[in-house]
Amino acid sequence: NYPRWLVDRQPDFSDVERGELADDPDLLVEWNRYVRAQPPGEFFDDAPWPDDWFVIGSHHEQNWYAIDRHGRSETVYEFHHEAGEVRQLGANLDDYCRGLVEWWAAID
Repeated sequence: NYPRWLVDRQPDFSDVERGELADDPDLLVEWNRYVRAQPPGEFFDDAPWPDDWFVIGSHHEQNWYAIDRHGRSETVYEFHHEAGEVRQLGANLDDYCRGLVEWWAAID
């Protein structure tokens, strides 16, 4: 279930349901088609977007937040476009959401 409490905690500059943790199935499909349609090397050196990674959110369609849909963990990853690297943002979805609230507070 979508964490509705997150919407209540978002600052005015964020639209979490269409951004960091999308709640629109059509948008999720669009984003996942987009990342998979990019040529190898767009995100990773000479490699396509991993088939196992499902995009769950985005920051201005530059940084992508994803989960490994076949993995044993619930880890949320970020592909950071400027750094060109992947980093873990949360051990699970709850951890990721708490991290979003902390990030918003830090930049608000």
